[in-house]
Amino acid sequence: MSETTAPTDADKRRISRVMIIGAGLIGASIGCALSTSGYVVHLRDHKISHAKVAAGLGAGTLDPPVSADVALVVVAVPPGAIPDLVVHSLQVYPNATVTDVDSVKAGVLDTLWQRDVDLSRYVGSHPMAGSHHSGPVTAHSDLFADRTWVVTPHRRSASESVELVRAAVRACQAREMIMDVDDHDAAVARVSHLPHLMSVLIAGRLTAIPEGDL
Repeated sequence: MSETTAPTDADKRRISRVMIIGAGLIGASIGCALSTSGYVVHLRDHKISHAKVAAGLGAGTLDPPVSADVALVVVAVPPGAIPDLVVHSLQVYPNATVTDVDSVKAGVLDTLWQRDVDLSRYVGSHPMAGSHHSGPVTAHSDLFADRTWVVTPHRRSASESVELVRAAVRACQAREMIMDVDDHDAAVARVSHLPHLMSVLIAGRLTAIPEGDL
């Protein structure tokens, strides 16, 4: 079951500072939502122009935080870079819970299991929201409002880390839902990835139709 609830005072005390790595549409929108809810957000992106645009929209600050003060790290980068950045974040921010926002969770988790790192502070998640636009220019604070955001803890996730990610979801006004990693991926494949693949295949077939039949 998913539900939308406002962040509580306890939530705000729990999340002191947030680091968002990746200032594209999703990362910048999370920054805008959390900043609007009163959290202190720091931004980082390998494209400094993206981080500057996101900061200009109110998604956070470019000032680097004190590592020990960061309570939550959100990794919002392309899938191939996620495992390395999750491991890096767990090491650099010793008191932080780390989440990522990739749409496929099992692959990330399987890769992380192979790393020599304590994953108790890692909790995957997936906001079921987006746009055909990319980059931070069209980011906005209500992108996740009343949209489902799945939280996917694993067997070693600390309960306090799960609660912290749930608090961030509430701060973004999303409908939180807890799911097993494999159940999540199967559900997403049915409602999102498969229809997208079929549309691509159908579109590809159109190129083989004689022009006079169109």
